[in-house]
Amino acid sequence: METNFLRKAAESRGIIVFLFVELVALFVFVLFPDYPTIIYSTSALFGLYLVYKLPSDLIFRRKFFLGIVFLLPLFIFPILTASPEYERIQSLRTLFEVLNQGGNPYIGEKIFHEVGGEVVFGNFNNLPLTIPFYWITHFLT
Repeated sequence: METNFLRKAAESRGIIVFLFVELVALFVFVLFPDYPTIIYSTSALFGLYLVYKLPSDLIFRRKFFLGIVFLLPLFIFPILTASPEYERIQSLRTLFEVLNQGGNPYIGEKIFHEVGGEVVFGNFNNLPLTIPFYWITHFLT
């Protein structure tokens, strides 16, 4: 059953794409450790994909559980190494403050940025579709 599922997953290429995206996200995190949200968002998407695709008899096996236990440190490491002083975390904090006040983060120059070691307030410069992933990460952490 297990090899049959892995063969089907490899043929569909979906799981291979997600594993590649997860490895790229881990590589980006190693290069830029002040951007832990890339690990959270790709891991959450990969987890949702697995829950959707994996058969329930495979999920409840001991091997699958042990695999999750061994992979857990990879997901906890970015949380333990994140510092509230990172520029990205402070800019997301101001993003959520603006959103909670009902403001538009793309106008008004209220988002924290650090340029050349100086604090500058500007507009949010990411795509609007990234905000839900940041919010989910903010909510979970």
